[in-house]
Amino acid sequence: MKKVKGREILKYSLIFIYFFLCLQIFFQMFSGDLVYNYGFSYALVRGELPYVDFNMIIPPFGALMYTIPLKIFGVHLIVLNLFQALLCTIMFYLLFKMFDKKAYLLLIASAIMLPIPLPTVFFEGYNFILLFELVLLLYLEKIKANDYVIGLVLGLSFLTKQTVGLCFCLPTIYYLFKNYKKVLKRIGGFIIPILLFIIYLLITNSFNNFIDQCFLGMLDFTNKNGSKFTWYLVLSILLVIINIYLIIKDKKNINNYYVLAFASIVLPLFDHLHISIYLFAILFLIINNYKTSNRVAINTTLICISIPIIWFLFYFNFRIPIITKDKHFVGYFFNSYNYNKVSSVNKYIQKNDSKRFIILSEWAYYIKIVNDLDIECYDLINMGNNGYNSTEKIINKLNKEKKAYFLVNIKEYKANYFNQQIDKEVLKYVIDNYKKVDNFGNFAVYYKE
Repeated sequence: MKKVKGREILKYSLIFIYFFLCLQIFFQMFSGDLVYNYGFSYALVRGELPYVDFNMIIPPFGALMYTIPLKIFGVHLIVLNLFQALLCTIMFYLLFKMFDKKAYLLLIASAIMLPIPLPTVFFEGYNFILLFELVLLLYLEKIKANDYVIGLVLGLSFLTKQTVGLCFCLPTIYYLFKNYKKVLKRIGGFIIPILLFIIYLLITNSFNNFIDQCFLGMLDFTNKNGSKFTWYLVLSILLVIINIYLIIKDKKNINNYYVLAFASIVLPLFDHLHISIYLFAILFLIINNYKTSNRVAINTTLICISIPIIWFLFYFNFRIPIITKDKHFVGYFFNSYNYNKVSSVNKYIQKNDSKRFIILSEWAYYIKIVNDLDIECYDLINMGNNGYNSTEKIINKLNKEKKAYFLVNIKEYKANYFNQQIDKEVLKYVIDNYKKVDNFGNFAVYYKE
């Protein structure tokens, strides 16, 4: 018995180390929205209020989760990566409880990068928290957990991302005409965190802003950021068809319905980041029909170690990457091209630290965190991210600024890459209406008296 327990401790210790190394070193190039999600928690630790001091189009539970280690151990990326590795390990503990040795196949999938970069599944952020909540719901259903507890998780999922959280509630309808008391208990559990959150919004006078940014603003966000017809859209449709087929094949398996509800995570972007998460959930259903052997553990170890190292070498062209010593990002891996773009802005701000800077760039969160500056509504000016008529609201706020310097990333303004979300109308307004006073690297500096 002690030998078995020792092996289990060793297994999960190795899984923890594996995920930490991947997060801290090997998969930095797949960071996705890592810096933005880090920035949300950074702002919360500083005492800033979401929907008032800075903008979010989702409820704050995911960001609040990540403030826990940052508040205790300090605002450092390595702290966040250690905490994330722990969450990944806990999630795999639940997956092994549900799928036994078949879960090794999911561990292998965590290292696959082409054609869909599945490592993005494991980065810090509300998308991962939603995946974690999905796994937790599947586990709780399997062990027939208390319905109040399941309802509580459903409520937290709503406070993680409102659209996916509501969809997670739909499988509960399965019990409506069979055991309505279960449904009532789940509703009771669901309401508890929602009521607490509403009280918080009322106390902080941010209820109207929350409705604007997370519901009304979603109309703008969906309209402006919805993808064109791409192969990601085709893949999404294919995955949904597979999901529906599995439901038809096994109508009594509630897991199939939860995963189908999870398909809502791809809306409206249909990009690799969101597709990878739904694809990973689909694998939960597929591996049920796959037989494994004891050799799987050995093969998994070899695959999980080799693939990240190989990809790491190719990504940096077999060159040693720049390992930043920037404040709050010590140990963050950059290729030299990206780092030079960011470091030039940091140097410019530090030389002129008495001035009021507004950074209009996708790198704004990184620059703000490094320089210990407050996060503002300007720092994430993706289209539709500031509520209904988002562009007009931001321009109106800009016009109220006095003696402000605007750092505009001209290269981003001129770029036209797939699914670029930055609101170029705001950048154009600054370029057309304010006085250009300087430029360096990819940035032009504009001044408003």
